[in-house]
Amino acid sequence: MSVVSEVMKMTDTDDLRNIIDVAQNRMNTLLSSQLRKGSKVQMLPRHQGAKPYDTIGIVERVNPKTISVKFGQYGGYRVSKSMLQIVK
Repeated sequence: MSVVSEVMKMTDTDDLRNIIDVAQNRMNTLLSSQLRKGSKVQMLPRHQGAKPYDTIGIVERVNPKTISVKFGQYGGYRVSKSMLQIVK
């Protein structure tokens, strides 16, 4: 069975919160291993309500909790890893 179908069957909110925490930690771990200075990134669609809309940025520095990204004419931003996706 798929993970999604199993999650849809769950009714305990504490278990669901735990799954969310584990998934976010795993995503951050994967991003940390892939992000390097010079990597191209873009803000995830749900976070594009603020500048820099659809602009591709370059990673300037990888910090433990945030990533420093230069978005061309929009300047530099320090953003959470969870707000970024890697552009290939």
